[in-house]
Amino acid sequence: MDNPDVDMVFAMHVSPDYPAGTIAVEPGYVTAAQDRFTLELTGRGGHAALPHRSVDALAAACEFVTGLQQVVARRVDPLEPAIVHVGTIHAGDAFNIVAGSARMEASVRTLSDETRVLVEQAIRARVDALCAATGVSAVLDYAHSYPSVINSPEPVRVVREAATRALGDGAVTGPARPSMVGEDFAYFARRAPGALIWIGARPDQGEVYPLHHPKFLVPDATVFVGVALWKEIVTSLCV
Repeated sequence: MDNPDVDMVFAMHVSPDYPAGTIAVEPGYVTAAQDRFTLELTGRGGHAALPHRSVDALAAACEFVTGLQQVVARRVDPLEPAIVHVGTIHAGDAFNIVAGSARMEASVRTLSDETRVLVEQAIRARVDALCAATGVSAVLDYAHSYPSVINSPEPVRVVREAATRALGDGAVTGPARPSMVGEDFAYFARRAPGALIWIGARPDQGEVYPLHHPKFLVPDATVFVGVALWKEIVTSLCV
């Protein structure tokens, strides 16, 4: 994006949150930063009748998952969106055996860069505290993925004016609320002023299915809107 220099970047994504035939675009946060971590806990296995001779990795994992809720509830500003979600946990293989190991995978979603840093620091501190309190050892693999998408005012203005010309009054709906999904367009929008545009894909009738659902089907009107809007954006910037 340095040769040649890029003045603005644009992207579109369909969304069933908005009616087909419309678009939604706002300045500011659009999507969240998306991180993930894997935590492996190692204790000492043993018989359930002799728990004092074991270090229960499963119990430690349960304690950690429950405690994670305090990260968002008590460490993050309530006006700053954040999600910490544990999606998988694996431990133990018999009802009467103390689990000697446990493994979990989780996703972390935040809007602001400051909250992103705070949440990671809080999770790392909880891992250290867990080890000290329970006697397990831990390996935390914390991986950063997409940053948040932040729309810039000027590209948003360009999009809104292009939508009105190409699609008519009322084509721009909203307000468009930030979403906690992740989007790799963020890398481009961090290098140049950009706008991520939601293209409405909610049908006029029938059940509304979310993105990635096997029955989600993009209405024809959505495709028309996307093509017409792209053409108008490009035309307006090339005069």
